[in-house]
Order: sequence, then C-alpha cells, then structure tokens
Amino acid sequence: PAPVRVAVVGLGSGDTAWAAGCRRETASVRVYEVCAPEVRLLRRLSREQDVPRLGAFLDDPRLEIRIADGRHALERNADTYDLIEMDALPPSSPYSGTLYSVEFFRLCARRLRAGGVMCTWAPTPRVAASFAAAYPHVLEVADGRVLIGSLAPLPLDLAAWQARLDQPEVRAYLGPARAERVRAH
Repeated sequence: PAPVRVAVVGLGSGDTAWAAGCRRETASVRVYEVCAPEVRLLRRLSREQDVPRLGAFLDDPRLEIRIADGRHALERNADTYDLIEMDALPPSSPYSGTLYSVEFFRLCARRLRAGGVMCTWAPTPRVAASFAAAYPHVLEVADGRVLIGSLAPLPLDLAAWQARLDQPEVRAYLGPARAERVRAH
C-alpha cells in the first residue's frame, strides 16, 4: 500500500523502474544493472528519439542506478525495501537461473520491510514453483505471468488498487491508456 523504498533488479528499457515511481509516496527507486553502458544507451535514445518520459525518468531525483550484480548487491547490503521487483529476463539468458532460483527469491524476502512484497515475471512453471517455495503468500496476476509474493498475507483490495489508478497524478504519470491496461489485469 505504501511503496516508499523500491529496488529493481535489472534496468532493461527502464519501463519497469519508471512505473515503480508512479506513486508520490515512493521516495526512492534503486536499480541494480549489471550492464554499465545501459544508462548511456537509454540517455542517447531519449535524446535522439525524443522520448520525453524516458528522459524525465532518468532525471528523476528519486532514481539511483547502481552498476552492480543485483543478486550480489542484495546479499552484501542490508538495506530493506517495501517492494523488490525483478525486471523480466528471458529464462534462456545466461545466468538467469541464478535469479529465477529459490535462493534468490529467499534473499529478496530477507530484504523486505514488514508488509513488503516482491514482484517477478513467471516465464515458466519452474520459476513459479521456485517463487512459491520462497514466499508463503503469492498472488498471481495477468493469468499467472506476474507473481507478487509476501511473507504476510496479501490483502486483495481491488477497490483500493483501482482508486490509486484513478488518482490524477498516477493517471498523468502512466497515461490513460496504460492505466486502463493495468486496470484490465
């Protein structure tokens, strides 16, 4: 309900970390990205293709991008988060098994604040089973393709979720079309 401190493992196109900043109560979004040139590439794309939301995201003072292996960084750092999200990673990618593992999901569980959640894409049944082994409470979204896990029961308050989507600042941040796609899921 109040994602103040957010961690995202993997920057990719920046879309996941960008979306994590849509709530005004979010004070920080820390992104762990292993590929150092990714930030320069996104800045260049923002300039050359005139992608204003991407530029605004990269300049958001709440954003901190650490060039680091996310798994290693979470293991070494004792910081805790209200939300940890792992950016979608194809299971055929090198070393993806270290992130789609019970051990990684348990590591993330240890870094959650009270009431915190972890969110991940579930590209295979094995990933879903590994996630369920690490979290006693799991909510499946988008026909099971997205998993939200917690150490405490997850209250399913659809009215509150929909009300947040209708907040003017959230709707402006996401855009009406994207907000409606989120609502549909």
